[in-house]
Amino acid sequence: MMTSFQKLLKRSNDAGISFITLEIDLAMQLLTTASTTHDEVRQQRLRKQAREAYDTVLRCIPHLHLTESQEKDVKEHLEKVRKRLEETNSVVNSGNGRFSRRWKRSS
Repeated sequence: MMTSFQKLLKRSNDAGISFITLEIDLAMQLLTTASTTHDEVRQQRLRKQAREAYDTVLRCIPHLHLTESQEKDVKEHLEKVRKRLEETNSVVNSGNGRFSRRWKRSS
């Protein structure tokens, strides 16, 4: 039986996973919107916001416990965002852009 503290930790972790999933989706949507506008200032702003969402996810991941399946999904989606950022010459602020972070895995 889980203690109330364990339940709170699980709920917090689940909320974190939902948050990074939304941030990844937001980054992709921002990049898609940036690719459809002809306003250069707006394109740059949207790409910057997408990069910030990407960086936010990278900062949050070490604090979460992901299952193998969740880790695989997050890595795949982050890789798509990273590639899109590179295609638009947006700077990826996470070292070499690889997943060098230590991932915590749930059992």
